[in-house]
Amino acid sequence: MFLKRIFYPAIIFPVLLWLAGCSMLHTETVEPVPAPTERPTDRKVEPAPILRPSRPVEPEVRPSTPRRSPAAVTGLQRTAAKQVRAGQFAQAAATLERGLRISPGDPRLWQQLAAVRLEQKKWRLALNMAAKSNSLAGQQQSLQAGNWQIIAQAWQALGNSAKARHARNKARSLSGR
Repeated sequence: MFLKRIFYPAIIFPVLLWLAGCSMLHTETVEPVPAPTERPTDRKVEPAPILRPSRPVEPEVRPSTPRRSPAAVTGLQRTAAKQVRAGQFAQAAATLERGLRISPGDPRLWQQLAAVRLEQKKWRLALNMAAKSNSLAGQQQSLQAGNWQIIAQAWQALGNSAKARHARNKARSLSGR
């Protein structure tokens, strides 16, 4: 009798816990998903209304006068000019690229870098950088004329004299000659 009091609860209790745990796992019921009443293609989708501003939006106008470069950029431009005079074109390019990280919208930096790439005989880079400078130059015609000169030299070096002639004519028309 003593053994029944000790062993039965010791055996029955874990079995009851196990059964209770199993019953908790299956308490959720899964209901079938109802079938859709309409197909997605049957729905009519209204287009979003077009919102118009209350007043006309003015296009951004770039100033015709050049912005002042930060002092750090001006110092880098001077350093690059010294490096070009010394024939250190790779160092000058790196210096100007550092300046462009500071002031990426400065068209004069892009023009200087285009001129350095022209000296390095990297014609395509010179073309791209002069075009970038032109896109940022706004109404600065003398800056644009210089860029078109660089573009003309690069096209001539690439062997496309028709494009070089066009670029030279563009430079002349911008410089007033």
